[in-house]
Amino acid sequence: MDLILIIILASIVLLLLIAALWWTATISFIPDPQRDSIKETLERILTECGYSGDLDIRRYSSTYTLDRKTIYLSFKDSDNESLLRRAIHELAHRFNRDSSEHGSMFQVLEEQFLDTAKKLKLQIKEIPNINRDCLTLIRSFREESEEKANESRIKYSFSFNPKII
Repeated sequence: MDLILIIILASIVLLLLIAALWWTATISFIPDPQRDSIKETLERILTECGYSGDLDIRRYSSTYTLDRKTIYLSFKDSDNESLLRRAIHELAHRFNRDSSEHGSMFQVLEEQFLDTAKKLKLQIKEIPNINRDCLTLIRSFREESEEKANESRIKYSFSFNPKII
């Protein structure tokens, strides 16, 4: 009788785990007009700057970029200007190939995206100390040597076809 109970409980846990994985994988495909609007705006900025690449933007309780791939945005900011400013900050993290999170390459990218947004006449609110509040999570790459690490960063960087600044 105990074995049957353990099997039933294990099956329930397994089903819940499968459901959670499915939900996580499909959440970005659920229609979300506010998220889609921000994504379209960021894509306009990227196109104007000469960058290409798919943007994976998801609604979440906090704003951060994971592994330079997925941008999670918190929509708790009451106004679109603040939300767009945070999204542009995370967009710079998404395309940054520098080893530091807020290094010189990041700063150039963020400034380029902000300047482009202004040229497109987008309203952006300045957020004091945005770098201090940044929660970007970047998994550290494990390379055999610094030279190999730099080679992979350069190769990865050029795969996005950036426009000369």
